[in-house]
Amino acid sequence: MKHLKLYENVNEPEIGDYVICQDNEKLKSASALNNFLQKHMGQYFKVTEKTDPISAWQKYPYMIRYDYHTIPEELQEEYFMNCKDFDDAIAMSRDEIKHFSKNKKDLLPYITANKYNINR
Repeated sequence: MKHLKLYENVNEPEIGDYVICQDNEKLKSASALNNFLQKHMGQYFKVTEKTDPISAWQKYPYMIRYDYHTIPEELQEEYFMNCKDFDDAIAMSRDEIKHFSKNKKDLLPYITANKYNINR
């Protein structure tokens, strides 16, 4: 008798997943941030505590880490330095995570499409 292995369809990113984000809150005012987020892959590494007294951390529970050397200096100072103890991380909501995968290769087509402005 053959055994079938069932795979669950995961609709939420898990810690360790690679992500591509888009900042919905500051979409018009922070085009440089969105440009960076859509052309670079981050890695989801931490969930902020729901009991955190700062209401912003409840609204943006996903902590995404980027390669520190690829973050432009003006974005580091304005957006990335505000994430508690991490200079290379930014807090995001679930709606702002556009694509996620366990493998970097799965996200490369999205990065390439965003880089050449051929996204759908």
